[in-house]
This record gives sequence, C-alpha cells and structure tokens, in this order.
Amino acid sequence: MAPGPQVERHVSPASDAPRWWWLLAALPLLPVLGLGFFNDDYAGLVEFGARGWAGVLQSFHPTDFEFMRPLGFLLFRAELSVFGARALLFHATHLALFVLGAWLAGRLAANLAGPRAAPWAAAFALLYPGRFEAVAWVAAVFDLVALLLVTAALVVATAPEWGGRPRQLVLLAGACFLAPLAKESAYALALVLVAWELLGALAPAPARFRALRSLAVLAGAGAAFAFRLLVFGGVGGYANVPLSGAFVKALGLPEAVLRVIVLPVNPSYGAASIAIAVLCTAAVLPAAGAALVRGTPQARRALWAGLALVVAGLLPSLPYLDPSRLTWSHSRLVTLSGLGVVLVAAAGVQACGRWRTAAGLVLLAAWCGGTLLEVHTWRWAAHERDVIIAGVERATREPGTHVVWVAGPIDDDPRGARLAGRLPEAVQLALPDRHITVDSEFVQHWERRAVGPPRVPAGVRLHIFLFDPTGPELRPLTHWEPPGVAR
Repeated sequence: MAPGPQVERHVSPASDAPRWWWLLAALPLLPVLGLGFFNDDYAGLVEFGARGWAGVLQSFHPTDFEFMRPLGFLLFRAELSVFGARALLFHATHLALFVLGAWLAGRLAANLAGPRAAPWAAAFALLYPGRFEAVAWVAAVFDLVALLLVTAALVVATAPEWGGRPRQLVLLAGACFLAPLAKESAYALALVLVAWELLGALAPAPARFRALRSLAVLAGAGAAFAFRLLVFGGVGGYANVPLSGAFVKALGLPEAVLRVIVLPVNPSYGAASIAIAVLCTAAVLPAAGAALVRGTPQARRALWAGLALVVAGLLPSLPYLDPSRLTWSHSRLVTLSGLGVVLVAAAGVQACGRWRTAAGLVLLAAWCGGTLLEVHTWRWAAHERDVIIAGVERATREPGTHVVWVAGPIDDDPRGARLAGRLPEAVQLALPDRHITVDSEFVQHWERRAVGPPRVPAGVRLHIFLFDPTGPELRPLTHWEPPGVAR
C-alpha cells in the first residue's frame, strides 16, 4: 500500500536526528570568543556589578528605562555572577546558545520539510550573516534569548506528535508570554503561529485542538502585552520613536524583506561585498524557486512558513527600521527574520533533488563569506577599542586624580560594529584602582551637553585626546577647538 501523505512527518526519532556535520559551520564564528566587550556591554557590567540581583528584580518593573527585558537581564546577571568580567566566558556561553538555537532550527525544518532538511537548516542558521550581531555582541543577549524561546515554541507547535495535550498548550502559552520578556521583537511569535495555522504549517490536529492551540497562543501574547501596559502605563519604547512612526516605516518593509532574504551582507568591502552579495542572490532565489515549482508539499509549506516568519519578524521593529543598514549595522533586528530565511533556504535545498548538496554548499559558501566580513569588522572594532583603552591607561599611570576627554568617532565603527560609546564605564572596568573621570565628544553630543574638554580644579590632571579610526590611533592634544573654528 502506498504511504499516506503524513508518512514523512512521522519518521522515527533516530532517522529525524540531524547529522553532526552541520557543526562545522560554527568554525567561522569562533573568532568571536576573543572579541571582548563593546559599548552597552560595559554599562551592563558596571550597572549589575553595583546593583546585584536587585537589578534583576527591578527589571521586571522598570521605572527609568524604555524597555522591559527581564529574562535577558537575568541571564546577564547570572553570567556576571559566575564569570565575573571575563569576556571570553560570556562569548563562549552565547556562542553555545547560538549553536543550540541552530539545532532547534534544524528540528523545526525537519518538522516542516522533512528530516533531510534538518542538517542544512542547522548549518544555515549558524552562518546566515544577517544576524551576526546576536552572537558577536554580548549586549545582544536579549535577541539571543528571544530567538531560543521563539524557535523552541515553533518546534513544539509543528511537532508531528502534536495531540493538543494540556502540557503542549501550556508550553505554547508560556512561550508566547515569556518570549517578549526577553525582547519586544518576540511579540512576532504570536503573529507567526497564527499565520502558520492559516497556512497549514502547524502540526495536523482536529479542529477543536487547533482552536485550543490558537487560544493558548493569543492568551500568552495577550498576557505579556497586558503586563507591559500595566508596568509602563502605555506601550513604552524610545521616547523619540513614536509607535505611529511604524506606519511610515512600513513603506520600507518590502525593501527590508528583500535585503534580509538575498542581501544580508556588509556592503563596506567593495568588490568582496559585491561578489558575496551576487552569490547570495544567485543561491537563494533559485533554491526558493525550486521549492515553489518542484518541491514536495512539505517543502512548499516550509517555504511559505519561512516567508511569513521573515515578514512577521520585522514587524515589531518597524518604528526603528532602516532598510539600508538593517542586515549589518542593525542586524540584531533581523534575528527572528533570519530564522525565516533559514527555513526558505532549507526548503529550497530540499527541493533541489540530486543537486541538493551542490546547492546547499553554494549557499553555505556565500553566507560563510558574509559572516567572515562581519568577523573582520568586529575584530577591527575590537582593535580600535583596545587602542583607546591602552592610550588612556598609559596617560593615567601617575598617582592622583585624572580627567580624560576624547574627541572623535568612538561610538560606532563605520562598518556597523559597536565600539566604545560607553567609554566611562569601559575605563572604570579596565582600570578600577585609578581615580579617573572620563568624558567624550560622543557622550556630550548624546546627552545634549556643551561639547568640549571640561574645566578641572587645581591638582587634577587633564588629558585631551583625539581618536583617529584610520590608524587607529589615540593622539594626545594640548588643546581642542570645535570643527570649523579658524586657527
């Protein structure tokens, strides 16, 4: 008798297990272990070092911040308690969590497109360059936790053994409630689950169980949103980014979706960026077309599910959307949408028949190239940061009180990496036994204060520097004049 249409989805656990070769795709990510801390990392380390676990409790009901992300703060505080300020251990933990997320992506692809898609999806999830920031930047722990919770919830909802049992409904409702407490982008989870229900991408179930599943999803997400309204007395978010701006930014959504799918590449490297972008486009679009035209019903289902996730994953970030910089300078906003691209790619490779291996390797090569560009960007930013800290360390070796002021672009690397905008906290963490007050042109602009070196009382040493990223070099100055002032 010919097998029924659900046979492929009901394979045994042994045959459904991913092949471990996909772990090789993590090799290009290993340099992140030596990146050290950046920007908001320092603020978090200093803040939690001072506030202790009480800071985690306060993050469940913040009074002086725009966001409510207690689950991310909980992990950050736990790491700080165990590791101290050892960046290597932070990065090792986050890289391990990212690998776990890739494994979950493989399980999700297996549920949607069949077991052969699992290792490809896991490898794609590691190398998709558009969300490199989620693993390279410690402060992106919020995005990482949200990714894990969202992916795990989708695995539960698409599991072939779905039976509408109370435990499964509680898991779904709980994930929809907890994921937004990691980061607001995870409100997309409820949208995705509803969309996948309509697309038939979730596990088959009787109508009554499907209704219960949808109710569990909406109840969990609704409770998370109600909790947010109760805490903030409104939606919250950046004061200068109104929610109404999302309607204007929605005009850029098609461009953002296109860039997320075919151009997740740092454009700052000229011919190398162009070559990798062309290879990405040439790999993804034919694979997606193959899934649509030649794919099995499972592959087409995975394709449409992935596209729905790409769009839904971008919706919570609409007020902050800048399509031209989305996939490299603001790639944390693509963390969930990147999972959708992974599903699209896995479905496409699955549909390529005897060309499956060749198509998968071409796409892995393209995304590996994009990832290596991102690795280079962040390694160079780490070098720039080290130059700044080393220059301050050399200048303040004399006993006594020092005031340091730095001019120049210490906030962001032009290619998208976070640098040392939190220079006061960075110096405090690096030189805890010295009496140093730090200010900078960047911080003064950011806080809308008068820009320039501060006046210091007698007996205090003032050090004025100019940071030049082209060296990089931290040059001492005898005095500073605002740009445009005649000399």
